Amino acid sequence: MASINFFYRSTKDYAKLTARLLYSSNGVNFQFDSPTEIYTSKEFWGLYRIGKKMREAHLIEKKNEIDTKISELKVLVLDSFSKEHISNIDRDWFKNIVHEYFHPKEDAALPTDLLKYFRFYIDDKKNEVKESTFKRYRTVLKQLERYYKDNKISSINLKSVNLDFQRSFEKYCKENNYSINTIGKSMKVIKSACKNAFINGLDVSHQLDSIRIKTEEVADIYLSLKELDKIRELKLSKVLDAARDWLLVSCFSGQRISDFKTFKAKNIFERKGVSLIELKQQKGTNPTVIPIHRELKRIIQKWGGDFPPKFTDSTYNKHIKEVCKIAGIDEIMKGKIKMNVDGVQRGVNGDYPKYMLVTSHIGRKSFATNLYGVYETPLIMSATGHKTEQNFLKYIGKTQSHLAIELGKKL
Repeated sequence: MASINFFYRSTKDYAKLTARLLYSSNGVNFQFDSPTEIYTSKEFWGLYRIGKKMREAHLIEKKNEIDTKISELKVLVLDSFSKEHISNIDRDWFKNIVHEYFHPKEDAALPTDLLKYFRFYIDDKKNEVKESTFKRYRTVLKQLERYYKDNKISSINLKSVNLDFQRSFEKYCKENNYSINTIGKSMKVIKSACKNAFINGLDVSHQLDSIRIKTEEVADIYLSLKELDKIRELKLSKVLDAARDWLLVSCFSGQRISDFKTFKAKNIFERKGVSLIELKQQKGTNPTVIPIHRELKRIIQKWGGDFPPKFTDSTYNKHIKEVCKIAGIDEIMKGKIKMNVDGVQRGVNGDYPKYMLVTSHIGRKSFATNLYGVYETPLIMSATGHKTEQNFLKYIGKTQSHLAIELGKKL
């Protein structure tokens, strides 16, 4: 069951209210906030909140205005919530619902063709979503454009985005070597765009809620502590030495490349005898404070009091593969590597030496996996930025059967 509350959170005497969505799923409580366009004074809101009876005409008018907006917004959010699959509900979804209540779009101005509406959708969202999210939208747009072109499709009405469309789109993607998870992510974005069209008053298929996003388990590629020891002991050229040390930084800090490449020794501070560094994760909303592992201290000392020279993301990925190859990390594993398929970069599943599967993300995965079971899960999550234990366990590949086996060993 979901509920909506409203709060005056500003320190100013006159400001807009904040709406808060509260609900629980699988025993986990969720809370998402969004600013509204309901303006009031702090004094009036205090009276309104305790149910003070208004006697002056202008106060009665203001109360009626707020009553109406709060009531309508609650109806819209809760109705949309009841129609949305729980996996699609997040902070962006909530903010989108609230935003579009106060900024409704004219139906007549909106296209009803899927491809045209999707272009409108990502253009409308470009200033609201993070760069990584917008990049994913652009990737899905290109995928849709190829689907139209290769199948000689002139138009697909939004009402036709149904189970038949899903089967057709998935079949096309599989024939073009897209992985199940990539197809699922694309289908999820397309479904969200159609949900957005529905919120904007356009007709969509009654089967839209029946579209289920398909996923498959992927190989958990991470570097064990023994493999990290082998990497640490290598004698390397100066360039690969720097890449190796950044790899160790990532494996002992648990951060994405977009975050750990911003590290600077001057940003390290001490509190109660513990060395810490504060950063704002690119995919997060709140500042994150992480402890500086002794390995990071060693690397800083090695590089004259700072972190190693930086690389572009692509160069870094290339170098750390070479480092792991030299370290003999060549166990054959199932995984996916990017290849040129008909002129398009595509992830191709297969059996590869482990070093070929190493990317910048392996540091975060290694940190979480190596520390799981050694330290309390919430402590690890405080560094990785995961909001729920469910998502954290999914991230490190701990399924229900894995957990049952671990429990069985302790019984």
